[in-house]
Amino acid sequence: MRQLYVLHLRDDLGYPVSRMQLEYGVTMGRDVKRADICIFDKQNTTAPYILIEVKKPKLKDGKEQLKSYCHATGAPMGVWTFDMANYLGSEEDVAEYLGQVLAEGDPAELAAALGDIARARGMTQLARDTGLSRESLYKSLSGERAPSTDTLFKVMKALGFELKVQLAKDGA
Repeated sequence: MRQLYVLHLRDDLGYPVSRMQLEYGVTMGRDVKRADICIFDKQNTTAPYILIEVKKPKLKDGKEQLKSYCHATGAPMGVWTFDMANYLGSEEDVAEYLGQVLAEGDPAELAAALGDIARARGMTQLARDTGLSRESLYKSLSGERAPSTDTLFKVMKALGFELKVQLAKDGA
C-alpha cells in the first residue's frame, strides 16, 4: 500500500521521488522505529519535512506514534492516512493494487484489498451481485481475517476479476 501512496504523492501532489524514503528510521531512545514514508525538506535534503504513516484507520495508537515520530525527528508535519478506496480511480489503479497485494501472498490482505475495491465501486451493488449481505461483505472483506474461499471467488467474479495461474519466476 505504501508504494501506491508514493505514486499518489508523486503523480497527484507533485513530490519528487528523490525527496522520499520508505521505512525511514526514527531514533526513539535506544530503539530505532520506522516511519512508513518520509518526505525530506526542499532546501535541507536530509531533514524530514513530512512523516507519513499508511495504516488502517482502526489502529488506535497510530496517531500518538506519529506525533512521537514528528517530535523525535523535528518533522513539522505528519500525515495519518488512508482509505485505499479513495485512490482507486481507474481500472489500471485497481489492477496495480490487486497485483501488489497478490504478490504479498496474505489472504487477509487480499480480502481487505477486495473490500477497498468494493467500497470504491459500491458495496450495495456487490451485495446484489454476490447474493451476500452488505454486513457479511464488510465483515469478510475487513482484513481482520481471511474469508472463505467461496466468498473470495464470489466477490472476485462479481468485481469482474478472473484468477489465472502461472509458474512463479523463481520456479518455486
